[in-house]
Amino acid sequence: MKTKYFYIFFLLVAFGSVYFYVYANNENSIAFIVDNKQFNDNKLHDEPVREARLLYREVAIPVAEKIAQSAPEVRTLAGTPSEAEVVRKWEESRGRFDEESLKDYAGYGLDTLKSLVENGDVKAMIALARLYVSEQYAGEYGVKYSMPLLKVAAIHGSSYAMELYAIQYEAEHFVNGTSDRNVLLEVLSWNNAAALRGDVYPNNSATLDLRRKNIQLNAEEIQAIRNRSAEIYQQLLSERRNMGLGDFDDSVPVEVQKYFAYLETYIGSKK
Repeated sequence: MKTKYFYIFFLLVAFGSVYFYVYANNENSIAFIVDNKQFNDNKLHDEPVREARLLYREVAIPVAEKIAQSAPEVRTLAGTPSEAEVVRKWEESRGRFDEESLKDYAGYGLDTLKSLVENGDVKAMIALARLYVSEQYAGEYGVKYSMPLLKVAAIHGSSYAMELYAIQYEAEHFVNGTSDRNVLLEVLSWNNAAALRGDVYPNNSATLDLRRKNIQLNAEEIQAIRNRSAEIYQQLLSERRNMGLGDFDDSVPVEVQKYFAYLETYIGSKK
């Protein structure tokens, strides 16, 4: 009799140890433990183990399922996994594609990408603009081709293209030795124009860059950036309407707004 209960106790302790170890390292482990057939009826012949199996089904599984239902999702700065997915999809809607997402376009040649661009494919616009300034094609194409294409992508709704445009604008003047305060303000204006679309990523990146370079903006410069940002926005909007694309969708989901609350900016939003 003692041996029988020892087996039952041992199996329950073993199950509990494994369960809590795995659960502590992976919130999805509960579903794995519940779904995985750890106990095979054909192998459980002795009475103690059968009783342990009954206890497992009647007590352990219901408890595991209850914990699984109430267990909180792991949070990051972007929120829970479901909230982070909303952020990711919103980013892609603004033409902000990560390297993994761009992989399917990485093997396309210029002609294929150009064809996709003509059909209004924003991802192709971003991929082709980057290809133009790549080591392979910079000599033949470069920013002379890339920057106008980024404007087209911005007209089609990509706020990320506005950030890339600002980066290339600054880089071009740096290479040519023509960088000055006016160039800086134009760069910041393009970044802030993206913020007028609800995308504060470029603004945040510029803020960190200003701090790194120990550059301070005065009130007059900030107002000049605001005014120029509004001009850029209206110019892009006008061209967008002329193409029959209508107004920009500047909506920002609550999940994205919560995430952006963590990001520091140098100027703020629509004023």
